[in-house]
Amino acid sequence: MNKILSLLYCILMSYSSFEGQVFFNGEGARYDADYSLQKNITVVTWEKISGVTEMLMQSQNGSIDLLPALPSAWPTGSIKGICARGGFDVNIIWKDKKLKSTLIYSKSGKQCRIRPGIPVKIMCDNKQVKTTIQDGALFFLTTAGKAYQINTELK
Repeated sequence: MNKILSLLYCILMSYSSFEGQVFFNGEGARYDADYSLQKNITVVTWEKISGVTEMLMQSQNGSIDLLPALPSAWPTGSIKGICARGGFDVNIIWKDKKLKSTLIYSKSGKQCRIRPGIPVKIMCDNKQVKTTIQDGALFFLTTAGKAYQINTELK
């Protein structure tokens, strides 16, 4: 995991080395470093954000995977407002490199499929939500506009 962080750091720092340089495209047009940086920084910024987000949550193949590649350098933390496929917004809190709690807000009212990696209890409006387990994933029905709390402390 530290290799991922090292690569991310290199990407972040690489743009500071272009300051004051001049670039030419294949047709002889001249651009200074500021223009190139301004044009490319948006793309690179979104790529970096996407890379960090993918370490903390992935939503391919119809499921939301929580903390699939948590870097060892981030033992405790949180992230809010990650958009997951299927019409869900996700907030995640972790402590001591383990999932502590997650809030999933349903925008679409579709079925949600999560892979928390540990046993959890799902609550909505202070009531436990009925779940189904299949292929290591938890399935539960959602209602648009409702928030679902994923608790790791089973009591």
